[in-house]
Amino acid sequence: MSEIDARFFHGSETDVFLLSVSANIRHGLPLSQDDRVAAAQRIFVTHAEWSDRMVASLTGLSPKRVAMTRRQVAAERPQPERRVGKDGRSRPVDGTQGRRLAAEIISRNPTASLRRMTPSELASVFDQLRRPRGRVRSSMAVNR
Repeated sequence: MSEIDARFFHGSETDVFLLSVSANIRHGLPLSQDDRVAAAQRIFVTHAEWSDRMVASLTGLSPKRVAMTRRQVAAERPQPERRVGKDGRSRPVDGTQGRRLAAEIISRNPTASLRRMTPSELASVFDQLRRPRGRVRSSMAVNR
């Protein structure tokens, strides 16, 4: 009688798919580039709220390739306004509204606490405050 190592897993079909993708990029015969892109496309259907970096870490694709794949999928399906990162935190896809709100708060109360903003967000807000009203830098409208 021979023995084999086995791992029992109880979960949904989606969970099994995610586990299989993760396992296959780490050992054995790795998935082809086309298989990884197909996996990312499927993940965008089942977990559209996941960030590009989160999907990249699971599929073994670069975050840039994942973003390009997401744009192709997004043309066919609506996308959420927030994404969940690898750290589990939910963030808006478009940070422009948050920066504008922060600029308003700083304008009204220059001593307000800014601890929740990243240094790049703070720099963007202060840059926006220094510009004459009505001028918006084009990079402000671009997703992070």
